[in-house]
Amino acid sequence: STGLSINNIQTLFLLEIGQDRTRIMQSIGRGLRLDGVTNQIRVVDISSDTKYAAKHRKKRLSIYKSENFYYEDYRTIDMRGN
Repeated sequence: STGLSINNIQTLFLLEIGQDRTRIMQSIGRGLRLDGVTNQIRVVDISSDTKYAAKHRKKRLSIYKSENFYYEDYRTIDMRGN
């Protein structure tokens, strides 16, 4: 989130980014720098299932919806193989 200027990013990983709209949009915007080839980016938003992480995730999903971003929600991935 600090001072990146890379023109050819295809995938952006957000790890526990919180719920601050400005920070979220700024992070996505940095990934969307126009490279003259493609003007889209895949964002992978990763968060835990703690109380506050779930609250922040809900807020981020509402931001994505209000911005008309296409998203898929994969909340239930069990890393233990169950």
